[in-house]
Amino acid sequence: MKRIALLLLVLSVFFELKAQTSHPPNDSATCLQNLLRCGKFTGHARLFGMATDNSGGLTDYYGIAAGVGLGYVTPAIAGFEAGISGFMIFNLASSDLAMRDSLTGMPNRYEIGLFDIENPHNTTDLDRTEELFLRWKKDNLASVTVGRFVPKSPFINPQDGRMRPTLAQGIWIEAGPGEKWRAHAAWLGGFSPRSTVRWFKTGESIGVYPSGFNPDGSRSDYRGHLESKGVFIAAMEAQLSEGVRLQAWNHFTENIFNTAWLELSAEHKLANGATLYAKAQGIRQDALRDGGNADPTKTYFEKGGHAEVFGLRLGLREQHRHFNLNYTRITPSGRYLMPREWGRDPHYTFLPRERNEGFGDVHAFSMNAETIRRGWQYALGAGYYDLPDALNARLNKYAMPSYIQLNVSIRHHFHKMLEGLEGTLLVVHKVGTGNTYEKPGLIFNKVDMTLFNLVLDYHF
Repeated sequence: MKRIALLLLVLSVFFELKAQTSHPPNDSATCLQNLLRCGKFTGHARLFGMATDNSGGLTDYYGIAAGVGLGYVTPAIAGFEAGISGFMIFNLASSDLAMRDSLTGMPNRYEIGLFDIENPHNTTDLDRTEELFLRWKKDNLASVTVGRFVPKSPFINPQDGRMRPTLAQGIWIEAGPGEKWRAHAAWLGGFSPRSTVRWFKTGESIGVYPSGFNPDGSRSDYRGHLESKGVFIAAMEAQLSEGVRLQAWNHFTENIFNTAWLELSAEHKLANGATLYAKAQGIRQDALRDGGNADPTKTYFEKGGHAEVFGLRLGLREQHRHFNLNYTRITPSGRYLMPREWGRDPHYTFLPRERNEGFGDVHAFSMNAETIRRGWQYALGAGYYDLPDALNARLNKYAMPSYIQLNVSIRHHFHKMLEGLEGTLLVVHKVGTGNTYEKPGLIFNKVDMTLFNLVLDYHF
């Protein structure tokens, strides 16, 4: 079915180009008769090379993936439009991603995400039908989207750090003038996480990625054992006054847990044209019923459990430069949990290729600096993450030691004949600062390692 959908997309592009050459559109009647020619086609090609250099004696990996995707959205008729897209991925070259490290017995962590995280041997069946939706829009005041689409919330989002983003299935409603206020309501009943090639029901999607440990130290076993009718989202964004904005989002994952997020941001224009800004956020999580399963070894959120997170950001934004300082505090009351399959976290201290989901009692500090010169974007990110002891399973789900992370990236947008092409080089280095007890499993793919990423994107 997926291959058929992708074939139809390729054929539609052929006929669209042919139609544009021989019969250019004339009026609205022509548009109604030739939806293909009057709709919007999009294309995306990506080449992604990734390599991990682990510390001595531990396995290194690499992977090179190439992919191409096509999408089409019909012209709006009485406010309604429909869209479809698909993407194919090819494994150009890679290590044996099914091979486990000989010292730890642990699997590959990063490069497998370029392909199929469920099946490291899958190098051919890597196509996926992605968006498939019907949308009604009323100018910029309201929209209703039903079907499969790219979700955008603080916790459920594309997290496009591999070949393809996370997608969701359900209904998404937005209303409001945007600048003054905006309301969101959604129900999401299915997910296709990045690094997978199929769709899952809500409960099934949790645990596709590695699941870590239960608070008592036993291996988490919630994959395939969670039931949920979906995620219900309600949100409001409001401009309280000039330069002051408030956001409130609530994610109710039926039968498992609830997450509430509040953010207040303010900015002030300086005399030299720069903008000084500050942000503060708070997150509160609570288990619902048994947290997903009555069996404590198979539940996602510990029964009666809760977690609190607080964050601060202070930044300065100029025309060609941007700098910010950040702090995140996860209290000792419990582990902050959010399915990694659904998106990246909204913590201000987040740096690409690592996250602080699954931990409690955390102090995290980070800084980001960015400058743009003649189409080149240079960025530096550095953070210190003080985590609970790696063997403290109650507050450290993934047995991760404290660490320092340094990210260096260079990005370039090409122009003229290469318009639409963008290149990115990202180098990530992590140094362990916590006790690893001379256990290689607390180091492998976690700390004392360097990760190289080279990405070429072409949008057409």
